[in-house]
Amino acid sequence: MAKKHLAAVPMVDLLKEVQKRQKQLPSLQKRRARLAADLDLLDRVIAALTGSSGPRRGRPRGSGVARVRRKQRAKNKVSLADALVSVMRKSGEPTSAPEAAEAVKKVGYKSKAASFRKIVALTLAKDKKRFKRVSRGKYALA
Repeated sequence: MAKKHLAAVPMVDLLKEVQKRQKQLPSLQKRRARLAADLDLLDRVIAALTGSSGPRRGRPRGSGVARVRRKQRAKNKVSLADALVSVMRKSGEPTSAPEAAEAVKKVGYKSKAASFRKIVALTLAKDKKRFKRVSRGKYALA
């Protein structure tokens, strides 16, 4: 497909294209925020596995761009792993990550994470001292 010079494109068509792209902006910003959150979670998992914080991402300090305020992080009296242990002791049988996430929230564990089930799955897979994988997607106490 041949490219047109902008001078050959009518002004009406250019304005329509600008409006179309401006309508896409909010959804692209939401998608970017979700991807940034997923990347942050992966960085934390890598840091936990390797013991290093990894490369620093983001804007240089003092760049003059205001930071976006995030939601206040939920405070819990026990760690997620401890809450999972108590829930799994009560059930007494192997549990999947979605079931464990639901049970932990019912017990009172607070989280505002959109991907809480993923966080629970990572905790179950990562903490081999407390949990063991008994079948695909099912975990029991070690």
